[in-house]
Amino acid sequence: MSVLIRFTFAKTEMTELNFPPTLEELVQEFSEMFDWDERFEYLIDLGKQLPPLSDEARSEANLVQGCMSTVWLQTQIFVGPPRRMEIHADSDSLIVKGLIVVMLAIFNGRTPQEIATTDEGVVFSKL
Repeated sequence: MSVLIRFTFAKTEMTELNFPPTLEELVQEFSEMFDWDERFEYLIDLGKQLPPLSDEARSEANLVQGCMSTVWLQTQIFVGPPRRMEIHADSDSLIVKGLIVVMLAIFNGRTPQEIATTDEGVVFSKL
């Protein structure tokens, strides 16, 4: 038995099979928004759809230091080839959870070399 979960963000219908959205989908969605309130609402909607981390993953070892919100970040390298990083994260703040979804679109499933050469400032300027 398979279950299909649907999420609706702006004009893009997301399903469990295509969540999180790709970076290209995020850029498209943000390009159609004209004010900060729409962007914040979209980030919150994304955050609501972020799967929670397990209680085990919400450990002190995975706690991101220096954040105003509580954020847990868990990474795993898959040997490949090529080697790829898988990222799981969660927060107690919906807006931060939305930012985590953006981070996943940028970095999740990428090689260490792709991550090291990504200019996140350029990426965020498109959003």
